[in-house]
Amino acid sequence: MEAIGFVVGVSSRDAGTASRCAALCTQRAVMRSVEGSAEQQVFANGRMRHGVGRWRNCNNGRVTSRTQRKKSRSDQVAGSPAGSSSPLVELPKPSETWELDFYSRPVLGEDGKKIWELLITDKDGVLEHVEQVPSSSVNSTELRKRVAAVIERAQTKPKVIRFFRGAMRNMISIALSEFDVVVKPSRRTYSLFALQRHRDKNVYPAMPGYRESLRPDMQLNVSISEKLPDALRGERYAFVQLPYALLKEFSKLELDFGELCPVDSELKDDELIPGLVIYSKRATPIAAWMSGLELSCISADMKKREILVQCDLDTSYLFGRVVPSIVDEAREFERRKNDLNGLHFVAVQKDEESDEVDGFWLLQEMLL
Repeated sequence: MEAIGFVVGVSSRDAGTASRCAALCTQRAVMRSVEGSAEQQVFANGRMRHGVGRWRNCNNGRVTSRTQRKKSRSDQVAGSPAGSSSPLVELPKPSETWELDFYSRPVLGEDGKKIWELLITDKDGVLEHVEQVPSSSVNSTELRKRVAAVIERAQTKPKVIRFFRGAMRNMISIALSEFDVVVKPSRRTYSLFALQRHRDKNVYPAMPGYRESLRPDMQLNVSISEKLPDALRGERYAFVQLPYALLKEFSKLELDFGELCPVDSELKDDELIPGLVIYSKRATPIAAWMSGLELSCISADMKKREILVQCDLDTSYLFGRVVPSIVDEAREFERRKNDLNGLHFVAVQKDEESDEVDGFWLLQEMLL
């Protein structure tokens, strides 16, 4: 079948559901179909045939998850002191997924040495802890004591703690090893990045002893791409675009596998978000494997002509080749992603006609 570029639009058959779903997209995308033996079934080998399909993750205008369960968010209620007539104030409850950074800052203390800070937030940005640490206390034992104090005071205890700074991997891992938490090296520390940017711009320059030249390098060193694990191979994939209004439906669902990054509140509902959809009869196992990879982003390297799956701090998997027939689609994917400051998504489904999503990740490639 001849390959064609993808088109985004609303089909006449489904136009009546637009008011309930904001928009229902019929996706026509260049898709890749793998043929051959098990050894040949790798997207990178170029032995594929073309197909055209749709991504229609709607059921009568409603996005559905595999389990069809609605996601609910609990709130904590903070009361007033006894005898006070002040009304109750509802506060958001911090997430059980925390984000942590422990590193030097571009500020010299009174002793002439760089100050260190412990930053802790949660993935929703509700919790925020900032603590200066003397350079003489920069070790795993002192870090453990300070994190323990934060956990002790927190009303919501962490189940997962993410960190992005590879240079501190050993110290942080040792410090957190005695806590009942899952420690994850990850580039999905979005709230922590936002807090760090705020302090870089507004806090440190106003502090005595600030030195611009001492700002630490936040670049992440990504390794050479590796072979895609067999467990992540699907039969087909497609570059697609969907309006943000439709993607917001996923925030109302409880997916077994997936996660949504924070999104700019000013993003318009009709803004088209680029994405990659993986189709496979093994959709559920693939989604389960992806959930364990600490997925960071999808990138199309137009110089090397590679489609890459980026994970944890520095892992990169070769997902596919940007062959001539999909150059335009890959380039458009990167263009839209850049226009949206790295925002994009990955979805996993059984096939292009399915109304159910087995895995969904809304991601942001962090340009540090």
